[in-house]
Amino acid sequence: MILGVSGDSPEDNKSFKEKFSFPFDILSDLGLEESKKLNICGVADSYAPRVSVILDTECNVTHYFDAVDPQSHASDMLKIIEG
Repeated sequence: MILGVSGDSPEDNKSFKEKFSFPFDILSDLGLEESKKLNICGVADSYAPRVSVILDTECNVTHYFDAVDPQSHASDMLKIIEG
């Protein structure tokens, strides 16, 4: 399963999905509470950086990408997932 998580509102996420034909669901983390719990951003941060995380079936982080290149990121992720 692939999910996006964003600090934007559900309405903004819906607009993004429609505008860019984004094929995955996007969860809204308005107060960045979950992002802060996962140490994706700091306690005082007002936005989260763009990162990708791959979890195993037991929700353990197996890969963490903090430098995301939109041009190659999808193929980089697929290489890892497909082994």
